[in-house]
Amino acid sequence: MPSLAAALRQEGLTAQAAASLAAEIQAELAACQADPFLTSRLRPDIPQAASEWLLEDRPHPGAIRRGVIDHLSFDGQDWWLLDYKTSRPAAGEDWEAFIQRETEKYRHQLLAYREMFDRDEARLKGCLERINVMPLGSAALAGAGLPLDRKYVAKLLKFPRLSENSMDAVSDRDFVAEFIFDAGLLMMHMSRLCEDLILWASDEFRFAEISDAFTTGSSIMPQKKNPDVAELIRGKTGRVYGNLVSILTVLKGLPMSYNRDLQEDKEPLFDTVDTVKASLAVLAAMIGNLTFRRERMKEAAAGGYSTATDIADYLVRKGVPFRRAHAVTGRIVGDCLEKGRGFSDLSLAEFRKFHPALGKDIFRVITVESSVSARQGPGGTSKKQVVKRIRDIESQEKK
Repeated sequence: MPSLAAALRQEGLTAQAAASLAAEIQAELAACQADPFLTSRLRPDIPQAASEWLLEDRPHPGAIRRGVIDHLSFDGQDWWLLDYKTSRPAAGEDWEAFIQRETEKYRHQLLAYREMFDRDEARLKGCLERINVMPLGSAALAGAGLPLDRKYVAKLLKFPRLSENSMDAVSDRDFVAEFIFDAGLLMMHMSRLCEDLILWASDEFRFAEISDAFTTGSSIMPQKKNPDVAELIRGKTGRVYGNLVSILTVLKGLPMSYNRDLQEDKEPLFDTVDTVKASLAVLAAMIGNLTFRRERMKEAAAGGYSTATDIADYLVRKGVPFRRAHAVTGRIVGDCLEKGRGFSDLSLAEFRKFHPALGKDIFRVITVESSVSARQGPGGTSKKQVVKRIRDIESQEKK
């Protein structure tokens, strides 16, 4: 960053005039800082630094997006993951019943987080654009009585625009609330990813392994590996939510214009910045050190009658109304559950007992590979769509 004198010279002042003016300004600032009467009553406006820190410093949401993409490079292998509908088994339900139902590629699930972090980054950039307004010159509430050149000051400080109402400028903290809200959404997305990682790394799933650098041992169980970092990020999400509620509560009953209550805007804002930056840093590093167990994912995806929907879709393509197809598939699943069998254990004759439209090609439909590949529409799970999305992302990042 250029010195004050250098900045003044860039505005057309001679070297001597710039040095003299810079010295006067610095002396005045030093006098203000040394005066306890002034410093105890200063009411500084919070700058746009919070959003700039998250957008310009590393790490930011892009660091996590990059970590996600690093795990998505196509190698011709089919990696599988389940779309479980709840975060824990219901009372009395075993884990085998919980690890279930609808299959999708592991890449596709990570790409879902990529979409979330893209939106987070866009929101933070939009927030910075809205709050990058210069309030200087608004004075206490009515503007300055001296002939200040606000436009010149804005140019010096690189503000793209000025505040248009002095009362609003000194009392507005929308930018604090908006930033913390955006940060809260980012934390929520990180928390969801951490919850997935915690489940995937558990003994019940065994889909992934978190590096020892991001886990701790148990104080009583030597075999246990605790995903402490992921749990801490998940827990700190509530802290940011609390900061949002805090600032909204401060603002909700304030009359015009500046009130001393607004001193309470600093703690939730800066605590949010510290919390989010620390969480981003450790999560980005943790993602870069994950190990995924492909065979275990594929094994789990094959269980739990996960291709039942494909049987219903098959019947619909044969001209059977969906409601009827759904009922037929339900009876097939019920019969298999009663007899302890899987779809692949049924013969063609047994399938046809449930509906005559079920033909030999049903055996191709009930494989996990076929189920995933059948989702060919944009945003679907098929290999073609997933690889296309990865290629699109990589192309965008090269621009």
